Amino acid sequence: WNAPSAQETVGGIRTLIAADPCVMFSTTWCQQCAKTQEFIEQQSGRQCRKVELDKPPPELQQQSTPAAPVLAALTGQNTVPNLFIARKHIGGYAEVVRLAEQCRTGAVTPEHGDICAYLMGGGASKASA
Repeated sequence: WNAPSAQETVGGIRTLIAADPCVMFSTTWCQQCAKTQEFIEQQSGRQCRKVELDKPPPELQQQSTPAAPVLAALTGQNTVPNLFIARKHIGGYAEVVRLAEQCRTGAVTPEHGDICAYLMGGGASKASA
C-alpha cells in the first residue's frame, strides 16, 4: 500500500466509527451480517449503521486504498460482519452474542459498560419510541 493513501483510508474508517454508537462493516451479500443486524436491533431496539465494503459510503469512496484490507489490518479480523460498538471493536456475530450474554449476567468489566448500555437498550443515545 501507499502509506499516505492507507492513512486516508484509516481516517475514513475512524470517522465512520466515531460518528455512530454502533457501526457494522459488511458487504451487500453477507447473510451473517443481516443476522447480526437483526440481533442488535432485537437487543437494543436500535439500528446499527451498516457500512458495505463492496459499496462504500462517501467517507471511503475517495480513498485510493480499499477499506477492507485496511480494516483487517486495524482489527486483525478479515471477515464480515466486523462490528464496533461505542467505538470499540467487538468482532462478528458470535462475539456480539457472547458479549450480550455477559452484559445480561453482569460478567463484563467496567470499561465495557458503554457497550452493555447500548446492547441492553439503555444510555443517552437510545432512540425514543
